[in-house]
Amino acid sequence: MQTLVKEDADLFYEMWRVLLHQANLKWKMYPDINYSTDEQIDVSKTVKLAKKIWENKEVIDECLSAHPELPERQRQIMNSWKKAVHGNFIIERHLQSGSIFIMDGGEVYRVLGIISSYEEIFWMHGLPVYVEATILPFEGKLITDGLMNMRNIFFGPGIRKSFKEQYSNAKREKRIITSFPEDEDEA
Repeated sequence: MQTLVKEDADLFYEMWRVLLHQANLKWKMYPDINYSTDEQIDVSKTVKLAKKIWENKEVIDECLSAHPELPERQRQIMNSWKKAVHGNFIIERHLQSGSIFIMDGGEVYRVLGIISSYEEIFWMHGLPVYVEATILPFEGKLITDGLMNMRNIFFGPGIRKSFKEQYSNAKREKRIITSFPEDEDEA
């Protein structure tokens, strides 16, 4: 499985729009956009708003407070997004179980697509691919917020080999991160 099941993907986007709307109300970045109702959303503006969310995760608590009607499952999922990791990643390979993202610091993540796999999204780009992305938890799995900025960088054979070694070492040492710990109180 390289993506969320359709029901989970739909749920993610529904919740993501609620958070985007709350953040946009708070910061008044784009008064012309209503993330709750607008069908077409300007992606470049959404990327800027999302980056501000991941830099100011307290807006998640504010959103949860502003929406007490959210079911408990949705509240737990959105609360878990405070663990999101934003940064630069190398997408090193695609597996049946997801794509391998290697962070600049060396952490290795296995990430699922939301609706489309990263293999489908980056089909015309040779691996590795350098992206700015945000990885977030979704009920024991890892996904992105769907907003990635690809850098058009070519990697020579030496650096490609080092990425492959990072993945191989993480696999051998069982250090591939496939979910974030749920031992913290997330209510």
